[in-house]
Amino acid sequence: MSALGEAIERSFRAAEHDQPVLSPHRPLGRRRLTGWSVLAQAVSTTAPAASMVIFAALIARAGDPVSALLIAVAVIIGLCLIGACLAQVAARMAAAGGLYSYTARGLGRRAAGAVAAGLLIKYLGSAVSCLVQLSLALSALATVIGLPPWGTVPLLLTGLAAVAGIGWLVWRGVRAATYGLMIIEAAALVFMIILLVAPPVVRLPEVLPPLETEQTYRVIMFTAFALAGFESAAFLGPETRRGTTVVARTLRWTPALCGLVVLAAGVATLAGQGDVLVSAYLFGTGQGVPAAIVIALHLGLASSWLGSALGSVNAVSRLVYTLGLERVWPSVLGRVQARFRTPGWAILFGCSAIAAGVIVLQLAGRGSPPHDWLSAGIRFGLLAAYLLAVIGAVRLLVRLGELTRRVVVVAGLAVLELAVIIVLLASGTAQRGHGPAVIVVGAILVVGAAWAGLVRRLRPGRRLRIGTFDRHESADALPGGAAVRRTDSGELALAGRGRRPGPPA
Repeated sequence: MSALGEAIERSFRAAEHDQPVLSPHRPLGRRRLTGWSVLAQAVSTTAPAASMVIFAALIARAGDPVSALLIAVAVIIGLCLIGACLAQVAARMAAAGGLYSYTARGLGRRAAGAVAAGLLIKYLGSAVSCLVQLSLALSALATVIGLPPWGTVPLLLTGLAAVAGIGWLVWRGVRAATYGLMIIEAAALVFMIILLVAPPVVRLPEVLPPLETEQTYRVIMFTAFALAGFESAAFLGPETRRGTTVVARTLRWTPALCGLVVLAAGVATLAGQGDVLVSAYLFGTGQGVPAAIVIALHLGLASSWLGSALGSVNAVSRLVYTLGLERVWPSVLGRVQARFRTPGWAILFGCSAIAAGVIVLQLAGRGSPPHDWLSAGIRFGLLAAYLLAVIGAVRLLVRLGELTRRVVVVAGLAVLELAVIIVLLASGTAQRGHGPAVIVVGAILVVGAAWAGLVRRLRPGRRLRIGTFDRHESADALPGGAAVRRTDSGELALAGRGRRPGPPA
């Protein structure tokens, strides 16, 4: 009799276990989302429509645009290498904590605490920045149609209304929202592409503010963080059908896909096809661009910023939910409301922090020190999280005995690029007088690592489960086909007969 036949025959004789094995992420609703939802989360968080417009303007102002394009290509390749490293872990485990959970399995809870702190800085800061940009885009649109310029109060109210709307959408379930925003984002991208390939109706001025003095720094920083957010797909792993396969594929290809869109805008601008797009973005109707084009451009930018903010809130909610579920943070944050199966308290925490950030930035005004500090903090926090996550991926594969020469080369190149960008960021922020921002972010990362290391001692009566991931449930296995045992953390888990269950490390 074949092994399959023996398993089927054994299933008829197997008794049902009195304590069924359940996944830690079961409350979120397992395997409900399609691959398109994951792709929508990853793409919308990177704001490709807004990124291609800003990159086109950057290339138009560059003193050496060819060099700028080559630098951008190198950075995009580096991000693809980072995505390939993270995909190695995503193919082996699905976790609502994303890179935080990946790092916990590879480097332990202290490194995971630092990654969690970096990711929170990045996603909360990105959401705040996107909502400020959303308000400015709508203000510019209002000016084009003849309304008076917006002051601080309308800008602030617009940002807070957007926070409330995004929180409501994520609380109701992000699937419909991401689909809708992806359609809007796609429409915005199509419009931008049409402007790039259509015969120009206006020409750029002969003289634009140059970027010669900071060209390399600006190109590297913009390209690296224009595509940041692709890793947010990892947060939806447990909720996705075939989560390990879909998330791993998304992490591999999203940086390349969005990077090609950004590069296409730069190449078109270099070829003289970006005059209308850049003129509408930099000067509005001042250079003779039709008002309808400028209005459509600002609508596209606003939708892109809104989609990115929504993706950031969704990522924050899953990360904070995981920290609450594992009792690293208060357990109330790990509760899921039954109707929509979304982490309501985690969403409330994220939206409250974002609303506070919007208030601070809008009251401070554009170009103020808080804006500069936020920009430096987002960048440094994300780079630190990437670096630890890549090293953690290698360490995990070593523990599994599955490290290959190809992964070593890819990870080495990714770490090298991250180190170069971190050095450039540190030197650039120091020259601009924003060095304290990097020091503050570094201190937050250290606090995150220290808290994750001390929380077991501070809460000796609670069993911690750092690095939880989606496990197979009793209903996923043929009766009698797997043994039920307890893991080191005391949880019930399925394992092959004669094997001890445990994490993928």
